[in-house]
Amino acid sequence: MIWSLSRKSSSEKLQEQAKSDYELATDLDRSNRSFRVKIALRCRANIDRAFISSAKSAESASQDSEENTELEASPYQLVRSGEGYIYTYIREEHAETIFQLGRDYQQGLIDTYDAINKAQAVADQICQELDLPDSFQTLSFLLDDEEAVASGEQEQDND
Repeated sequence: MIWSLSRKSSSEKLQEQAKSDYELATDLDRSNRSFRVKIALRCRANIDRAFISSAKSAESASQDSEENTELEASPYQLVRSGEGYIYTYIREEHAETIFQLGRDYQQGLIDTYDAINKAQAVADQICQELDLPDSFQTLSFLLDDEEAVASGEQEQDND
């Protein structure tokens, strides 16, 4: 019985692997660019998922104030990939920043462009840590939503 308690779950092992991959990517030299880019893309997925999760958490917390269903920031996010689902990892301080951005956005404390710019600053830091010359774009789905709303308003004005 004691032996089974000390064993790690498969999700814990996968989370450790995600963190290990991230740390390895930050230590690699420039010749291993493809691995560093792969980890950067996972980081982008992590940022998007964390932002969405925290926004949903803020929304459900505001709707159901009696139940405390609020999530906490996590450096690990389970995301869909071509291989199925994988855990992704970003450093704790980045995860906390993104989590707070999602909550602030959902509560109307920041607008779409502030959210994107602040998340992009985190993405830029991550790419610098990974020694990548170019950053990746984050929260692009917010721009898609903004454009859809704007085009819907234009159609109503034309009617």
